[in-house]
Amino acid sequence: MNAARRLAIERQPWVQQSVPEVAAVVRCGCPDILDMKGAADLLHFTPSFLSKIINGKVVGTPPIPHIRVGRSRRFRRESVLKWLEDREIGSQRDSQQC
Repeated sequence: MNAARRLAIERQPWVQQSVPEVAAVVRCGCPDILDMKGAADLLHFTPSFLSKIINGKVVGTPPIPHIRVGRSRRFRRESVLKWLEDREIGSQRDSQQC
């Protein structure tokens, strides 16, 4: 979204008064619900590789939590980031087992 369009949306009174969190999402450009491309971009994966992960086709990697809406998939940003954190090598859980 270009800066002029974002500014036009922020100036609309209903965005700032009735739903302030919508204005915050528009300003920072980070929605809480991601589509396949958005989740892939967040993780720096290709959408096809992300599809393989959520379908369980990548050995040793658990699927990312997602919501199916018809044939499309939606991801909560916090769930994707938690999944990524859980996969981090050297996390606290791994160091406690030593």
